[in-house]
Amino acid sequence: MEDSSDGDYSMIGYSTNNIGDDIQSVAASRFLPKVDRFVNRENMWRYDGPKTKMIMNAFYMDTSKHFPPSVGIDPLLVSMHVTPVWREGFMRRGKEYLLEHGPVGCRDHSTLKYMQDNGVPAYFSGCLTLTLLPNPAIERQDYILAVDVPKKTVAAMRTMTDRPIFELSHEFWESYDMDVRHRFAKSFLYLYGSAHCVVTRRMHAALPSLSMGTPAVLLDLDLERFPGRFSGLRDLVHCMTPDDFSKGGYDIDSPPQNPDGHLEIRKALEKTCREFTGHDNGSVIEPVSLPEVMGLIRCTEKDRIKQFHSIWKLETAKLVYSRFLKKRRPEDIE
Repeated sequence: MEDSSDGDYSMIGYSTNNIGDDIQSVAASRFLPKVDRFVNRENMWRYDGPKTKMIMNAFYMDTSKHFPPSVGIDPLLVSMHVTPVWREGFMRRGKEYLLEHGPVGCRDHSTLKYMQDNGVPAYFSGCLTLTLLPNPAIERQDYILAVDVPKKTVAAMRTMTDRPIFELSHEFWESYDMDVRHRFAKSFLYLYGSAHCVVTRRMHAALPSLSMGTPAVLLDLDLERFPGRFSGLRDLVHCMTPDDFSKGGYDIDSPPQNPDGHLEIRKALEKTCREFTGHDNGSVIEPVSLPEVMGLIRCTEKDRIKQFHSIWKLETAKLVYSRFLKKRRPEDIE
């Protein structure tokens, strides 16, 4: 790939109450040589800066009045979901734009059908979070994550294992700056990438976990309310009802291997994004110390102590190795 670092690159930012939005942008950052700025999804139509490339993977949007983006944005239309609430206005305002910059990569089958029914060239791209790669420097930990699942499900989980169970929520504070939200999203991904397994109702907890090799199960709490958002994606990951899960349908102590149907989708997304930006950073997940992310999670005091003891023993072993073994001369070891 040619060096593309001299161009201008922007990333979608958010002011929503869902950190899952920002997790999608972290996935896009893998393919950007740099990030010159965040552009709020709802203000892309107002952008008046220098010509900039932007990967447009996102949920569209709070109102169709904010589409299409300004001419200053050079877009890659990939991993897009258009909410049914605004589809009529979205197409009325944006069809010419979609035709000019397509074909449109659709995150789900519902959006794909919507595009095709309106004469817009489109294809199923899947979600860009399927390109998130594990960081070899991040070690697998012993805790299990329960992400936005009902309390009674968490209670059932605590009867299934002696491992620490941490509760986590994607509901987030809207007032944070976009760059701060981006750093928080990376902390969430650190937790997903290092967990023993993840139990969740959230698409952007299940798919990143799947992509990074963490065993994951998606509870279909939202599938009836938002069937289109999950179409084409739910089959990529273990999925079941909360009742089936609580009856032992998924072993969180010895979780089954993830399906691998996402790998071909990932390969196609990687090719599309590399061709657009000429760049690939590999893994964008960074190691984070557990104390730094403790404010994001909820757990019992017993689980908290148990996990801190585990981390303490691991860090102590690393310290002993680095200070007293790694630096010793060969003659000292004899």
